[in-house]
Amino acid sequence: MDQEQKKVLVIDDSKETRELIAELIGGDEFEVLLAPGGREGIMLAKMKKPDLILLDMEMPKMNGIGTCRVLKKNPMLQNIPVIFLTANKNPDDVKMAIAAGGQDYIVKPFNPEELLARIRKLLTKTGFNPNSVIRG
Repeated sequence: MDQEQKKVLVIDDSKETRELIAELIGGDEFEVLLAPGGREGIMLAKMKKPDLILLDMEMPKMNGIGTCRVLKKNPMLQNIPVIFLTANKNPDDVKMAIAAGGQDYIVKPFNPEELLARIRKLLTKTGFNPNSVIRG
């Protein structure tokens, strides 16, 4: 392995979605960390310091918006890019996700190549372009 693996934390209450994403992006380029909910994701983020977080919007106990807000209030975690990956395609949800600190928004079902491209783009760029949000 020529370069260090980037860590991607997937926070989603769907085991199938977590496993699918791990299969799609796991390998030499990315180390994939999995969390079944917001609280577990926040704890894992504190322990492992991921380079990027993929975050579901609708989860029991703590939803994606609440999870993102907690992450962005923590000085150790606030600069980790967050991509919301959700079935919600309501424009108000996109606004709430970006307002909570998300850098991107992808609607499920997603194109695997596009997901990888968005992850790579956020891991290599500085700053956020609100016009780059994927809308379903």
